[in-house]
Amino acid sequence: MRLIDFAARTISPEAIRAAGFDGVVAYVSRSRPGANLGAKPLTRDYADALRAAGLHIVSNYQFGKPGSAAAPSDFRRGFDGGVADARTALQLHEAAGGPDTAPIIFSIDEDIDLATWNRTAVQWFRGITSVLGVERTGIYGHSRACAWAIQDGVVGHSSTPGRRWAWQTRAWSFGVTEPAAVLFQRVIDTPSNPGPLVGGIRVDVNDVLAADFGQWDRSASPTAALASASAAAVAMPPFTESTEIRSPYHSSRGGTRVLWFALHTEDGNSGSARNLARYLSDNERRVSYHYTVDDDGKVFNIVDTDRTANSVLDPGNPKTINLAFAGSWANWSRERWFDRMRHGIDVAAWIAVRDARRYGLQPRVISPDEARRGITGITDHNGVRIATGRGTHTDVGPGFDWGYFIEKVNAFAAMTAPQPTPPGAAPHPGFTVASGETGPEVALIQDRLNTAAGAGLLVDGEFHSVTERAVTDYQRSRGLRPDGRVGARTWAILFDGSDATAPSDGRRDGGVVDFGAYYLVGGSCSGGPEGLASAEAAAAQDEAASVPATA
Repeated sequence: MRLIDFAARTISPEAIRAAGFDGVVAYVSRSRPGANLGAKPLTRDYADALRAAGLHIVSNYQFGKPGSAAAPSDFRRGFDGGVADARTALQLHEAAGGPDTAPIIFSIDEDIDLATWNRTAVQWFRGITSVLGVERTGIYGHSRACAWAIQDGVVGHSSTPGRRWAWQTRAWSFGVTEPAAVLFQRVIDTPSNPGPLVGGIRVDVNDVLAADFGQWDRSASPTAALASASAAAVAMPPFTESTEIRSPYHSSRGGTRVLWFALHTEDGNSGSARNLARYLSDNERRVSYHYTVDDDGKVFNIVDTDRTANSVLDPGNPKTINLAFAGSWANWSRERWFDRMRHGIDVAAWIAVRDARRYGLQPRVISPDEARRGITGITDHNGVRIATGRGTHTDVGPGFDWGYFIEKVNAFAAMTAPQPTPPGAAPHPGFTVASGETGPEVALIQDRLNTAAGAGLLVDGEFHSVTERAVTDYQRSRGLRPDGRVGARTWAILFDGSDATAPSDGRRDGGVVDFGAYYLVGGSCSGGPEGLASAEAAAAQDEAASVPATA
């Protein structure tokens, strides 16, 4: 399927059909001063004629033009400009008969670099999303601009799996394609390479890459599709977790608080979580992680998370919980990550949120700069390197789709919690509930502590050290013996209803990282993690190769 875009004047629907095209990307923007572009803005009469002929319509906004003194590129007006442009686009879209479920694509029609994106363009998009919402916002631009918009979470989702509201132009993309795009501008009308003539007008030609590409007449609305996708997204990903293989390379945290859950690449070809776990249980460099995971949903917990693994250089080791993607490489492209580790990424997001709850971390992705300031959360080896100033490794690398991972983390962190247990509705189980217990009694305690004391616990039915600390804190606050065990007296006071409105302690921070400011340098681990924090171990590491930053 192919669409055309044009601005000089309208083209009859019959001519578009006769030329073999299936629809148009139409402008819901006015003609800039002096341009006299007859196809701007899209009118109700013309839109009705296109639809009557069975042609699809996608809405696009572009008023300014690079180099125009009277109307320079729209994105250069920043946040306030984005607000104004979104309001104009929405008014013109609705006046032309556009549905309230269809996205509007906003254009970056020049070769911007990352600095310009971070400084200005992403702010323009944030202004747009403040009016339209993210799910009705799309981008037109080169491959990198599309990727930055996706990573920064300023464009919405198609109902076609893995696709976003991205219309990529061939211009300035240097042969690189954005795998999440729904449209690709393959033919660009220029004086040196004219586009085809349709109804006497030179046009651009666009390939349709998804069943849901933002067209007005999509039978299943993007909003409904998103709701369905969101429901699926919050389902726990299937995986099996084993402690069958254990690593001897661990030590006490020495009272150091865990600050970060860190992702790693293997930079090796183990092929499975099991094989990597076996290597980490017996290797000369004494390297270890807490978890290995693969795309088959196999997870090996080879070091107890209450202990320190040898995954990064000190002082990072005692501050981190570490997970490695088996068989992964820091130089993987975004496409390779999705082809070989998409399910593994889902599982990693689930485990990261689970352990963040267990250890009182923020269940969200944080930037390296936030990590450097001691803010807790989920990051990668590169983030730990920047935070501590130690090491050279920059995995998981620039090809890792942080936008996708953040979506998963946020979805799992926001999963609807069980309804609070009504006071007095839970009879004492007849035994003391303590560390190491699992089951519904533990889940009841965790749920009640969240309600009564704002504990911020993951309600997983597992009585780990974080739950024990929450019980101890609660007991102290109520004048009970602070032993971290829930006997009959603690149970009675916890469930008698007197604490139903206790305030939260603020540990459940749901903030979203600003990926416009997320400095992530790509590179290679060159054979594994940095491991032991000794001069000998550090000297054994190969220098990580630096590649250009991404958003």
